[in-house]
Order: sequence, then C-alpha cells, then structure tokens
Amino acid sequence: MPPYFEMDDSVSMQTTSTSSKKRNPRETSYSSSSPSKESRIVPWMMNSSLMPRIALLASVGARSQMQGVLEPANCPDALVIKGNVLSLLNSLLKERKALENAMHAVSHLVHLEWYWGEWDGMWAHMRGLKEMMRLRGGMGKIEDEKLRWQLILTDYELACCFDQDLFLLQPETFEHKAQPLPVPYPGDFNCPLLDFVTSFVEIREIWGLTLEAAETLNEMRAITVSILSSSLPNSQIQVEEIRTKAKDVHAHLLSRQQAMGSIPAPNEPNLITITIISAALAYTTSISTLTPLSSDAPSSHFSSPITREAFYATLWSVPLSCWKKMPGIFLWVLLVACPSSGNNPHGRYLKRKMTVAALGMAVEDFDLARACLDGFWRVGAWVRNNGGVGGEEVVNEEEPFEL
Repeated sequence: MPPYFEMDDSVSMQTTSTSSKKRNPRETSYSSSSPSKESRIVPWMMNSSLMPRIALLASVGARSQMQGVLEPANCPDALVIKGNVLSLLNSLLKERKALENAMHAVSHLVHLEWYWGEWDGMWAHMRGLKEMMRLRGGMGKIEDEKLRWQLILTDYELACCFDQDLFLLQPETFEHKAQPLPVPYPGDFNCPLLDFVTSFVEIREIWGLTLEAAETLNEMRAITVSILSSSLPNSQIQVEEIRTKAKDVHAHLLSRQQAMGSIPAPNEPNLITITIISAALAYTTSISTLTPLSSDAPSSHFSSPITREAFYATLWSVPLSCWKKMPGIFLWVLLVACPSSGNNPHGRYLKRKMTVAALGMAVEDFDLARACLDGFWRVGAWVRNNGGVGGEEVVNEEEPFEL
C-alpha cells in the first residue's frame, strides 16, 4: 500500500445514498452528464488544500523532464513536494468525512506517476484507490459524481493503454453488449469505436478527410461493431468470420498505404490519411491474428521500431489544432498506438495526449467518452481471450450502480 494509507475500516463506512444523476440539457442519445468546469470542478480545486501542491508537483516534474537532467522520481524538488503531499494525505485520511477528497488527490497522483513513467508508484496508488473504494462501500457509494467519472475514466485509460482487464470496476470481462445506436450525437465526436447512422464517407468534408481515410474508418467501425455485437462465448465459426474480415480489410489497407506512400510531398489531409491507415493496419493485424496490441511478437504491427518511429513522425506532423477538430478519430488513433508505445519519451507523450483527448470528450459528454473507451477495451479483451471462445464469465465484484 502507498505510505499515506494508514486507516481502518471504521473511517469510511459512513456511507449514504448515492446522489441523483444530473444531466446536461443538451439533447443527445448519449445525453451529457458531465460537470460544468466553471461551476463545480474549478471551485473544488481552489478550495482543496492538496490540489495546489499537486499542481506544483506536476509543474516541477514537467520542468525536470524538459530540462532532461533528472527524471521526476529523482528530482530533489519533486521529492520534497511529494513528501509534503503524502503527509497531508495522511492527515486528511484521519478525518472521518475526507475519504473522497483523498481519493480525488490520489487519482491525480496516479496520472502524474503515469506521465512520468513511474509505473510502480502508479499501481501502488491504484491499489490505494481500490482499498479506499472498498472501505467506501464500492463505486456506487461514492457520492461525488465528478470523482466517480474521474475514477472510471482513469480505470479505462489504464486498461486500454496496458492492454489488460479493468482494475477498479472489474466488470464481467466477457459480457459484450451491443452498443446503443447514438442518434444523434455530436458529429465532431464521431468515432470508429461507436456505431453511427451516417458513414464517415458521407460526412468526411466536415474534417477535410480524403476518401481513403473515410473508407478506412468505416471499415474499422464495421469490424469493431461486429465484435461488440457478437454473443459470448463465441463459436469458432463466429471468430473465424471476424478474423477473415479483418484479414481481407488488412490486405486492402496495404494497397492504400502503398498508394499514399508514392505521394512525393503529402499535404495535411494526406498525412492524416497515412496516420489513420497505419493505425488501422495495427488494429486489423491484432484482430486477424489474435495478437494483443501490446505484444512485441513479430506478428504485431508496431513490433518494428522503424514502423513505430514512422508512425510517430506522421502522427505529429499533423498539427494538434487539426486533430482537435476530430477528437473521436484522434482518440481511436492514440488508443491503438498506446499499448505498444513503451516507457519512453514518445510513449509517455502519447499517453498524455490520449488522456487529454478522452478527458476533453468527457467534459462535453461523459457517457460518450466512456462508450468509446469501453468499446476499445472490449475489443482488446476479445483479442486477449482468443475471440471469447469458451471463455468463462468473470463475476463482477461491484454491486450494480447507476452512472
């Protein structure tokens, strides 16, 4: 357990009924339940005794990384501030009603350790959060809505990036539910991880996508939906049908990639297309060969350092201002690339951008962001479990709760 975790069960069993779910009046099928930054999140941070110190810790750590002198874990300034934060956490946990405030702070520490590549410390904080959740009575007993959203997003982000099961929520790994048809949801959030009534080809002009990019995204959506809508345990025939479909699409993608590679001076739409095709090749390789995206096996698309470096070069050749116009597509690209990115400057930067993209979407519509992350995580679980053939259901340890 982390050093700040010095408490017993009696501290946190002061649970009350969960607060009612507040909805944003914007009319979408994924109606937004996200908190207003101005009315809720910012005031809480300003009144917190811990958050200013955690912000200072983040700043000192970022400065240390940018200077390239010391990693944040070895930076004396960062160590002093971190010790102060942990000491305050210890004091906070002695108060009977401060558990959720402490969970807020620890969840931010999780992200800091993650961004710094200090994964041992990150998982120690996650174990601390899991124990605090248990003492609180489970996710459904957490009264603070924004804390629930923060914990859920963090759990999904880590599960997607490390290509593993969820750690805090522990839902039924093999319970695949067809994604609800979101009619409508904001077109800017259109993502190949969710079904949609309009194809990418029909709306590609919104983002200035090439026809090749739009067709690739349609194919990724079709494969994703076929996996998410399949009943489990899958039969071998079902699995082979999906794998064959992914293999056929992969062959077409190779032809598209070769054609795009012959362009002497690719412009911005071409660079976006090349990035999307590269991510799609990794995605279809994983599904057709049942090889996790995190695998360094030769069959994995990003196992080659040359392929990975070429992907990074193309991805970041596109201005972030351009990617921000298509957050759903950008999130999918980053999710595909994260599991194989490793603990290095490129990988850490990629993970930071993925969490920012997911958070940006969640601020607008939490349910939509969660559905995207959930869809990607379920595809990864399908691959890890060989298509779910004969898979045993994992019982959910959490009691049901309304998000």
